[in-house]
Amino acid sequence: MNDNQLDDMAALVHGIKGVAGNLGANDLNATATELEKAIQSVDPVLMENQIHRFTKELKTVLQSINNVALKKTAHKGDSGALPLNDQAPDIKTVEPLISELKGLLEESSLDADHVLAGLKDLLGDSLFQTRMQSLERKISDFDYESAISELMKLAGQLGINMLERN
Repeated sequence: MNDNQLDDMAALVHGIKGVAGNLGANDLNATATELEKAIQSVDPVLMENQIHRFTKELKTVLQSINNVALKKTAHKGDSGALPLNDQAPDIKTVEPLISELKGLLEESSLDADHVLAGLKDLLGDSLFQTRMQSLERKISDFDYESAISELMKLAGQLGINMLERN
């Protein structure tokens, strides 16, 4: 590989690393960081190993995104898949969003509603709908303390212990 190709690869991996961080795809983010280091080292064996790991993690994240898209389609009745309320939410995907939302609420950040939208997409019209509506109302009213309380209840309902994360 020439220097321009390495620079292009490094830029692409760096961009994916940022997106992975925003999505809460921590394994992909960490693997992208290691691949960036391998690219900088210009060691072909190390790069090949890291590219393999990176590709595997990227496929996992893409599959998760695809699963969410399929769930949304199923919810709209466009597919033969089960509707969202008949499927358990993917806690591994939901948990980072809940943590991020909690942090934004603690900071009274106006970005909380964007993370809430992603969480609503993942949980859909499930048994969590009432709790999600309450949470959305509290955020819309800028009642962040009550929203945190509601979020903690939602996390508990999902089996996520938020008290261990401080």
